[in-house]
Amino acid sequence: MIQSNYRLDIQVLRGLAVLAVILFHAKADIVPLGFLGVDVFFVISGFVVTPLIIRIFAEQTNSNKRVTNLIRFYKRRFYRLAPALTLTLVTSAIVIFLLGPTSDHQRFSNQGIATLFLAGNIGAYHFSGDYFNSNPNPLVHTWSLSIEEQIYIFLPLMVFLIFRHKSFIDHKFKALLFLITGSSMLLFLFPAVMELLNSLIELNSSVQSSKFWFYSPLSRVWQFTIGGLCYLILSGFATSKREISFKTNLIILFLFMITLYGKIELSPILGSILASFITCVVIIFGSLNVLPRPVFLSLKWIGDRSYSIYLFHMPLLYVAKYAAVTSWGKGENRIFPTILAVIATFVLGSLSYREIENRFRDQRLIDGVTTKVIFRALMATLLLPLIIFMAINESSTREYWGLNIKYAQAPTALGDMSDCDYNPILSQIICAGEKNSGLKTILLMGDSHAEHLRFALSEAAKNANWNSVFIPVKVESINSEKKLAFKEWLQINKPDLIIISQFWNETTLQDQALENLVNIKKVIPNILLLENNPIWPDSARFRLAGYLVAPQEFLPKSFPSSQMGLKEKKISDKIAKLAKENGIDTMNFDQLFCSNSTCTRYSEDGWLYNDYNHFSSAGANMTIPMFQNYLKYFLYSNRD
Repeated sequence: MIQSNYRLDIQVLRGLAVLAVILFHAKADIVPLGFLGVDVFFVISGFVVTPLIIRIFAEQTNSNKRVTNLIRFYKRRFYRLAPALTLTLVTSAIVIFLLGPTSDHQRFSNQGIATLFLAGNIGAYHFSGDYFNSNPNPLVHTWSLSIEEQIYIFLPLMVFLIFRHKSFIDHKFKALLFLITGSSMLLFLFPAVMELLNSLIELNSSVQSSKFWFYSPLSRVWQFTIGGLCYLILSGFATSKREISFKTNLIILFLFMITLYGKIELSPILGSILASFITCVVIIFGSLNVLPRPVFLSLKWIGDRSYSIYLFHMPLLYVAKYAAVTSWGKGENRIFPTILAVIATFVLGSLSYREIENRFRDQRLIDGVTTKVIFRALMATLLLPLIIFMAINESSTREYWGLNIKYAQAPTALGDMSDCDYNPILSQIICAGEKNSGLKTILLMGDSHAEHLRFALSEAAKNANWNSVFIPVKVESINSEKKLAFKEWLQINKPDLIIISQFWNETTLQDQALENLVNIKKVIPNILLLENNPIWPDSARFRLAGYLVAPQEFLPKSFPSSQMGLKEKKISDKIAKLAKENGIDTMNFDQLFCSNSTCTRYSEDGWLYNDYNHFSSAGANMTIPMFQNYLKYFLYSNRD
């Protein structure tokens, strides 16, 4: 039953799959179905790993021997996956900390920590949402790796428990795979069932956008078991019985390429089903062997390195697309950096394959490893990236990342809002100024952008005889656990005006943010939404210079308006437009810093920004007159 022949065409299949995924993430318009390469990988994994699972139980009926075989299986999976993953995580963490937009750092570090604990799919669900939305989380692709790891852990254990006290029986194993395949496919075909499960256990409130079913191993294991069944079918065929004509293989190959690379419209569910079953057919009949020899060998070379290539591609493409240092060309033209990122992906993937993966393929080395060595390797693999991610996560909660920026005073003073207490209703810190009965109250909400404005808004409120309250929470992060509590708090405290300030970019769950804004407006009708501050195009220079020297000597004081953060402005404009359509007021500070042709961040009071998108004290103070004018308008319009 067990076939041990190494198949070159499987490596070719891996090469085609990883190419599709890379092209999809580089520019989805080129290969709109390229994401299905991940589904191909699931099927391949099932085909390749199933005989290894069978070998655990079929070679010996002795229970102790099976335990030994099971441990050996886990050792092999660990050394196959962990070293290259650790290298990628550590490298990515350093590069993205130095070059990536700071607004993404917390989501990136959270995703990295989830990946380390074999829960990258859960992390992607919580920290990235819908896989098909604009989603610059450079580690979101680890969701698929974690699903495979979870299957590698639990499927052999399930087989071990079922066949623990009896000999391994082929037809019963096949029946088990058929049962798992059918059950999992039903969950995949009917996402509402998985979303119901999500709502019952309240994993995440963003049900419609996050797609719990997409990231769940329960609705994905069928692709692995389909690959296993393909192996069992193939092992039952004589070679002569599965030979088909050259033309038939060409047709199968054509259908496979259209499914993976064609510009056709398929839903993710239908696409996954087609890709999985066609992959199985391609494997059974060896259809890739009809490819011209040079093409076959080139794709095999890529396939051999596909794991490391897959690991590196998303972090590198992220830097190419979103780091300020790679914003070459006019506007948002990132074609050249993206091409360089793809080339670097193959170079680094090849180096990782040669220097890391191949060093841990020797079965004799793995078999000779003691439990103590395994434990040390596990700790080394886990601790180094964990420490780095925790440090990034901690720094992302600070306003200025610990940089020694000497040219601008940060607005760190809390002023009248220094009275901060934990609120048990919201499970949230709330900072409030001196409360004067009979005065109207402003509630300021948001991220670090709100924090940078809170002192200026406190001054404006005091000058206009208003109370001020600050809650450091993004509007879209008010999830199912907080919605009722937040509504209750609003009904009890009844702020007269809510001002929301946060950084609107690709990471924002826009649908969720707008939904929460509309729900808040039903309770408190007066909302002022602040659009993005003007975004300067040299974020990387701020961050790198801050570690070395005081950067005021090297940073330009002004930029042409056409070079400002156009990508973030488009998103901010879109959210503002939707807010206005729902009766929500908006305000932007463009006029304070920009003319028609030029934006400046320096005045007689000094630098107006503390980094590329946060105000300094001088910059925040410039907003006080605008806030005061709005409060006058608010009173004169007789709003309740």
